[in-house]
Amino acid sequence: MIRVYTEKSLCPKPIITFNDKHFNTNVSSEFLDAECRELMKKIDDAEIIDEEKWLIKTRFGTGDIRNLSTGLKTIVNAHNMKKQRQSGTIDVREIGENLVSLFLQVVSGSDISLYTGNHNFIGIVDENYTFILNDTHEVVGTAGLCSNLEELRYCRK
Repeated sequence: MIRVYTEKSLCPKPIITFNDKHFNTNVSSEFLDAECRELMKKIDDAEIIDEEKWLIKTRFGTGDIRNLSTGLKTIVNAHNMKKQRQSGTIDVREIGENLVSLFLQVVSGSDISLYTGNHNFIGIVDENYTFILNDTHEVVGTAGLCSNLEELRYCRK
């Protein structure tokens, strides 16, 4: 089960709200294991060409690792939380819809919750396509994705 919160004060701590900053602060060889590097290649078509200077090569040219997309950084942050068996919440408001499915695969089976804020692009419905939102602003379910919470009532696989 993946928990999705719309109210920040109810989210399990710690909360990673600035994924760019968290990623940029924690970049290290240990933080960027082989799986992270595969994610870099898959999402941003990026590879590290100089670990000392943290230079990357992408289809746009050579740049600093801080130039990776926020969506990728968010997924790498989640991967590392899961790898370290940490619980907490990740703010997913800056992930593009193209990465929702991959992000959910990464957090699946972990104790990581998602914070979507008031402008949600992700929601989860149960096996019967029933939208579940309780009075704590927690969305709970196990199947199906939709582009925003309002559409969940009409969501189909």
